[in-house]
Amino acid sequence: MYDFIQGDIERFYNQQGIRLVIVLRSSGQVIGSVGLFNIIDGQGMLGFELASQYFGKGIMQKVLDMLFENLTTFVTTPLNSVVALINPNNSASIKLLTKCGFQQHDAHWVKYVC
Repeated sequence: MYDFIQGDIERFYNQQGIRLVIVLRSSGQVIGSVGLFNIIDGQGMLGFELASQYFGKGIMQKVLDMLFENLTTFVTTPLNSVVALINPNNSASIKLLTKCGFQQHDAHWVKYVC
């Protein structure tokens, strides 16, 4: 666990990524996270997770929309595109990425943010 957290801290200080937690306003409970990682040459990788009891409630779409609306607040490194690698059988994540403006390119999904 220490290496995981240390990696997030190093990526943040090197301006190569950021991880944000998703917290329920009502209880303060952490229910997931979203992050941009390996930001190199204008491209970053998207990662996200959400506790299963919150699936299908539109939470992650709101989080991703807010992340991309405020991207320059969270990431100061110039960013042209964000890539997501999704299991092709994960229809819910594919639907989510499509709603958030990602396009499929071979085995990955891309959102252009320039």
